[in-house]
Amino acid sequence: MAERELSSRSSDHVRYLRSLHSRSGRSEHARLLIEGPAALTLLLADPRPVEVFDVLLEHGRHPALERLVHEHNDNVSWITEEVSRALSETESPQGAFAEIALPHFDVAEIMAGPGPVIICDGIGDPGNAGTIMRTSHGVGAAGVIFLAGCVDPFNGKAVRSSAGSALCLPIASGCSWLEVLEAAQSSGRPLWALTAHGETDVITAAASRVPGDMALGWIVGSEAHGLSPEVEAAADLRVSIPMPGGAESLNAAMALGISVYLELAARR
Repeated sequence: MAERELSSRSSDHVRYLRSLHSRSGRSEHARLLIEGPAALTLLLADPRPVEVFDVLLEHGRHPALERLVHEHNDNVSWITEEVSRALSETESPQGAFAEIALPHFDVAEIMAGPGPVIICDGIGDPGNAGTIMRTSHGVGAAGVIFLAGCVDPFNGKAVRSSAGSALCLPIASGCSWLEVLEAAQSSGRPLWALTAHGETDVITAAASRVPGDMALGWIVGSEAHGLSPEVEAAADLRVSIPMPGGAESLNAAMALGISVYLELAARR
């Protein structure tokens, strides 16, 4: 294992790492800085090959994570509490970071994979994006596609909200709707849109699915504006979640979670 100390004197490198907090910095360097022991543990234990350039740890703060890093023989930089504060986007730095290659997946690759595909339209809140990715990971999704205009799924808050799941499943972002629609048609994957005024309710619709059916592409929009008219119109079916209690709507991630698990149960 290559070990080195990174202190505040290494100001240029600290500045570079901080630049990875911005979308432009991530795009320029094709790298991502992730934070927190939970995300790092998932990353290092994930069987998919993810290029890890450097793991940055406060010495002795996360013994279990240190052992995992040693097992994987990754590069490690020991950092001071001062550097940890400089790198962190949170008020209480956790002293664990990793610089990795920015993940990249093609829409067609995701659409052809096993499991449901989640398509986000107008999701602007990073917390919602993170929860959607976490839910998608949990249900065994083929991946999550963020259409152009959505929040960057590798925004620090989105990755933290995903509890590391953003690093464990295929993600595509900044995608055009035409590209997604063509990939869905090529793969034969039906697209269902979650809307407030669907042709049917999601419970009835999901019950029609049977084992052997191809997993759906689920389209979810923002709570404030819903789906864009073009996207909603192109879906194969528009479904709604019943609201017997009278609430106007559910959180986007919650609505998706209910729907995708209903469909999964019907196909088992």
